Amino acid sequence: MAQLSNEQIGQNVMNLRESSGMSMDKLANVMRERGHKWTRVTVFNIEHGERMLKFQEAVDLLDALHLEPTSGMKRLMTESEEYRLVQNEVFRVAEDLEDLTNAIFSLRMHRRHLDVYLKVINTPVNAVDHNYDDLRQACENLDVEFWVRNTSAAKIIGLTRDLLAVPLEDLLAPSVTADGIGRDDIGIFKDENHTKLEVVNEMTGKEYRADNVGPDESIIKD
Repeated sequence: MAQLSNEQIGQNVMNLRESSGMSMDKLANVMRERGHKWTRVTVFNIEHGERMLKFQEAVDLLDALHLEPTSGMKRLMTESEEYRLVQNEVFRVAEDLEDLTNAIFSLRMHRRHLDVYLKVINTPVNAVDHNYDDLRQACENLDVEFWVRNTSAAKIIGLTRDLLAVPLEDLLAPSVTADGIGRDDIGIFKDENHTKLEVVNEMTGKEYRADNVGPDESIIKD
């Protein structure tokens, strides 16, 4: 069994106390009757992980809450399923934020490199210099001007708003639904004329735009 932190044990103490219908003041009184110098502040600090729960305190706590020692200790010292579920979502949000940060920084750096290439080949002196022919041809073939133009800070902020306008029900669709919506098909793609980037379902052509959200609606539908 993995060792729990004071915060996790404290959460379990709170769950057990509340399940028994006992207030913090009442629990502190009962624990004092068992020889522990507990006050309401003691209970608060333990439940919030600011004070360690000692072994004998744990034994007397279970008795005070009228819990059977073996099963009660297991409940006290085992990470709850609810805690694991919430913890997993918190970790995923933190990881996604880190990925978002890294993606934005990476995008800015690589866009800067592309912008430098354009400035080099567009410098009047270099425009007639055949030493830059290969770089010029690469930028033309790979449509570098398009990517630089459509990944400015303002464009990325706009695309981010459009991503936030995607309805939650479309995001939750693990596979293609009756109306052709599939989460994996939604992304940022070039428009039909290859002049801009847009958030769209590549299979159905459904476009998502923050500008299309009504004045009484939130951009974020969830």
